[in-house]
Amino acid sequence: MKTESANESSLQEIEEGLDALLDKARHSQPPLPEQLSSLLAAFIPSHPPPLHTKAYLVLSTFCQNARSLASGRSQQEEAGTESLARIFQPPIASHLSESRDSDIIAGVSFLYALFQVDRQSASYIFQDDGFADLLSTLIVSPSPPLSLAVSRLFAQASGHKTCRMAIPAEAVTWLRNQSRQTGDRAIRAAAILSLIKLSRGMASDSSGLAETPLPGNVEHQDEEYAAQLMEMIAGNSDTRAFVSDAVEGLTYLSVTPSVKQSLADTTVLKTLFTLVPKRTKSVVLHDHTTVLYGILAIAANLCAYKPRLSQGEKQSSSKGDEELSHPLDADMHVQTRCRTAIDSGVLDVLTVATGEESAASRNLVGRIYLCLVEDRGNRGRVLQGGGVKNLSRTIKSYPSSSQDPIPSEALVPIQALAKLAITSSPMQVFGPNEGNMMDAVRPFSQLILHPSASTLQQFEAMMALTNLASHSPICASKVASFPNLLNRVELLLLDDHTLVRRASCELICNLVAGSDEVFARYGGNEGGSQSGTSKIQLLVAMSDVEDLPTRMAASGALAMLTSTAGACRAVFELQKGRHRAFSVIGRLIDPSLQVGDTGVVSEAIPVKGDSGLVHRGVVCFRNILNAEKLSHTELMEEMERADLFRVFSKLLNGDLGSYDTTILQCAAEVAKKLADWSSTRTGTQMVSTRQRSHCHDDADDPAFLALPARLRRRVDEAFDASAVPRKPTPVRQNNDELAAPGGFIIDDVDSAAAHAEEEPGGFFIDSESSTSRVHGSDISGDDFYVPLSSIPGTLHLLDLESDDEILGVFRNAASGWGARNTDIEGVNRKDWRAVCAVLLEGQDGNSPRSEEAEVVEVEGESGSEGDEYQISVLSSDQEESSDEYQDNISGIVKSKQATSGSRKASSKCSTVSLDDVRVTAEQRAICREDFARFFPAIADAQLDSQLYNSSRDNSSSSVIEGKP
Repeated sequence: MKTESANESSLQEIEEGLDALLDKARHSQPPLPEQLSSLLAAFIPSHPPPLHTKAYLVLSTFCQNARSLASGRSQQEEAGTESLARIFQPPIASHLSESRDSDIIAGVSFLYALFQVDRQSASYIFQDDGFADLLSTLIVSPSPPLSLAVSRLFAQASGHKTCRMAIPAEAVTWLRNQSRQTGDRAIRAAAILSLIKLSRGMASDSSGLAETPLPGNVEHQDEEYAAQLMEMIAGNSDTRAFVSDAVEGLTYLSVTPSVKQSLADTTVLKTLFTLVPKRTKSVVLHDHTTVLYGILAIAANLCAYKPRLSQGEKQSSSKGDEELSHPLDADMHVQTRCRTAIDSGVLDVLTVATGEESAASRNLVGRIYLCLVEDRGNRGRVLQGGGVKNLSRTIKSYPSSSQDPIPSEALVPIQALAKLAITSSPMQVFGPNEGNMMDAVRPFSQLILHPSASTLQQFEAMMALTNLASHSPICASKVASFPNLLNRVELLLLDDHTLVRRASCELICNLVAGSDEVFARYGGNEGGSQSGTSKIQLLVAMSDVEDLPTRMAASGALAMLTSTAGACRAVFELQKGRHRAFSVIGRLIDPSLQVGDTGVVSEAIPVKGDSGLVHRGVVCFRNILNAEKLSHTELMEEMERADLFRVFSKLLNGDLGSYDTTILQCAAEVAKKLADWSSTRTGTQMVSTRQRSHCHDDADDPAFLALPARLRRRVDEAFDASAVPRKPTPVRQNNDELAAPGGFIIDDVDSAAAHAEEEPGGFFIDSESSTSRVHGSDISGDDFYVPLSSIPGTLHLLDLESDDEILGVFRNAASGWGARNTDIEGVNRKDWRAVCAVLLEGQDGNSPRSEEAEVVEVEGESGSEGDEYQISVLSSDQEESSDEYQDNISGIVKSKQATSGSRKASSKCSTVSLDDVRVTAEQRAICREDFARFFPAIADAQLDSQLYNSSRDNSSSSVIEGKP
C-alpha cells in the first residue's frame, strides 16, 4: 500500500512539474532544473500512457517555443538545435551517470522521445563526444528493462545517417546477440529493428541511393528477420510489449520483393490485420496509432505497382534501369498480392483508418485504394466493402477552397474514386441519392484542373464525369457549371494522346445531350454565334479522326446540335467556305468517300462503315435538309459537290452493307428530299430550255402553226419525252486519210457528255444504250427521233389512241414518204409535228391533263394528300451506278391521282371533215400536200376526189380518241 501511494504521489508531482514547464514554455521563460527532471521522469515506460501523452505534448511545445526564440535572434536553423541541446544535454548526462536503473532508464527514454519530437537536437546530443562511450558502459550486464530502453534508443538513432556513424562496433555486436536470444521477445524485437535500420542505412549511405537493390546476403538476412518477427507475432497472444517494434521492422522489410511474397500469405496478413482493433466504444484508437500506421505501410508496400512511365520517360530511361526491376514486382505478382490482401481483410483495416486524424495515415489509405482498384476485378469487392464512402471521407478531410487548389496528396484518393466511377454506373457507385453524385463532381473537376495532375489522372477524371453527366440533366448541368472546367476539357480535346482526346470528346458529347448551357455554347441556339461556329468546326474535325470512339462522340454531338437551325447554318457555312464539312460527314456513311473539293469521283471498293457512325451521318444530313432559311439551290450544289447522291444511292441499294431499318428509313427521307428538290430544279430548267429550243422550228410546218400554242407545246413535250439520239452514220474517207483499216467514226462519249453538261438542263447522256431517253436537251433537226415502237406510248401522252392506219402513216413518214429508205429508225421532229397537226386539228388544247402535267413539271414541290412518289433509287432489286443515281434523283416521277372534276373515261371526238370547217385556199393546199404524203399510191390527178370522199367515209376517216 505504501508503494502504491508513493507511486501516486510521484506521478502527481510529475504532472505538476509538467504543468509548470508548459506554462513557462508558453510565456517563453527558461525552465527550472526540477521541472526538467519531471519531464525526464515522465517518459519512463512503466508510467501510464496518459502521462506519456501529456509529456509528449509538453516536450513538443517546449521545443517549438525554444526554436522560435532562437530563430528570432539568429536566422540559422542550427541556433535552435544548439539551444535545445544546451538545455537537455546536462540532465540527460546526469541521469545516465546515476547508479540506479530507474534514473538511467529515464535519461535513455527521454532521449528516445526527443528523437521522435526533435530529431536534430537529439542527433546533436547523441554525436557529442563521449556520449556513445557512455552508452557502451550501459550494455555491460544490463537489466532487461534497461536493455529494452537501450535497444530502442539504438533503433531510433540508426534511422539517421550522422548517428549511425557514431554507434560503436561493440554496440552492434551486442544488438546481434540480443536478436538471437529467446528469453525476452520485446528486447529481441527492438534489437532486430535496430539491426534492420543499420543494414539498410549503411547500404544506402555507401551507394547514395535510397532505393538501391540490396545485395544477395542482405536480402537473405532480411528474409530471416521477417520470419523471426512474424513468428513472434503469430506465436504470442499478448503482443503489447513488442508489437510496435515488430510492425515497424516488418514495414522496413516489406519493401524487399522476396519479403513481399512471404508476407503475401492469408494467414500472415490476417494475423497482422487482427492487431488493428475495430472501432468500438471500449477501445480507444489513438493508443494504437503507431501500429495502425505500420500495418497500412505494409499493405501499401505489398500492393504497390511499379511507377507508370510516360512514353517520353520510357525513351529516356536506360536499359540498366529496366534490369534493376525485380521480377516479383511485375504486375501479375502485384495483382495476386492485392487479391490476397482483400481476402485477408484489408478493406476492414481501411475502414478503421479512414477516421484517423493522422495525415500520413490518410495518404496511405488513398494509396492502398488506388492500388486495389487498379485491377478491374477488385473494384466490385471494393464497392461492396464501402470503398466509395471511405474515399469520399478521406477526400473531404483535405483542406480545400475555391481560391487555392487541393493538396497534391488528395489527387491519389480522387483518382481511386474516379476508377470506381468509370467501371460501374453512377447508381451502383454512389447509390440512389443524387446528392452523392453531385458531391463527386467537385473532386473530379479539381483533378482535371490541378496543375500537378498527370495525364492519366486527367483522363480518368474526365471518364468519371462522362458517366455522371449521362445519369441525369441535373448532373450534367452541375458538371458544366464548374468554373473553368469546360475550357480545360476543350483544351484537352487537342491533346497529343488519343485516349485523352477521346475522353474529352465523349464528355463534351454527354454535356451537349444533358446541359442546355453546353448545348447553346456549341451553337445549339437558334441565333447562332461565331464561337458556336468555331466549336462546330472543331466537332466536324474530330468526326474525321482515326479513333472510332472519338468519331462516335463528335458525330453524336453534331447529330444533336443540328436539330436546331443555328447549328445547321454553321455546318452549311463551313461547307461553303472550304467544301469539306459535307464530305467529312459523308465519310461517316461511306468510308471510301473522298474528302475535299477534289472533283474526282471515288472508284474505291465500297467499305461497310460502323452502324453508329452511319446513323449519325444520316441524321446530320436529314436535319440540315429540314433546316429553315437555307437555300435549296445552294444546298443541292454542295450536296452534289460532296458526291452525296451517290453515297445515299449506295446506302439504300445495300452496296455499303445491311443496316437497321431505322437508319434506312432516315436515309430514305433524305433521298426523297433530295429528289423533290432536284425535280423542282429540273422542271424549271426544262421549261426554259424548251422555250428556247423550239422557237426556231415552228415555221417548218404551216399546219402545226395553225394549232394553239398549248397544243404545240404538248406535241413537242411528247416528242422530247420519247426521243433518242440517232445512231452515227458511216462516213467514207479517202485512202490517204486512213491510218488504219475501218471506215467508221467512233463516238466520243466524253465529248457528248461534256456537251450535255454545257446545256442548261444538267443531265447525263447515257452512252451505253441507244434507247436512252433525253430530258431537257435541245432536240432539233434529225439528231433525235422517236422509235416506231414508242409511237403508241408517245401518242398516249397526247391523249391519242393509235391504230394500224395511224401507225402506217408514221411508218411511211419514217421511211421518207415513199423514198424506199431501208434504214428505218423512227420519226423525226418535223414529221412528228406534221402528223400530230392533222390528228389534233380542231382541238383547242384546254385539257385538264395538260394543265396538270405542267404543274407537276414546273412546280415539283406542290402536292396533295393523293400524291405518290416513286424514287427508283429506293428499289432494292435495282443495281445502279453512281451516275445513274444522280439521273434518277433528278428525274423523280410524280403521279397525281385524278380529281373529282377530271374526266376518267375516254370519249371519242366528232369526225372532222374539210366540208365542216371553213378553210382558206392556203390551208386546203397544205392539206392536199399532207394527204399526198400519207397516200403515195394515189395518183396526183385523183387526190382532190379522194380527199373529198375521205372526209365523208367513216371507214377511212382519221379518228381521234382523246382522254381529257
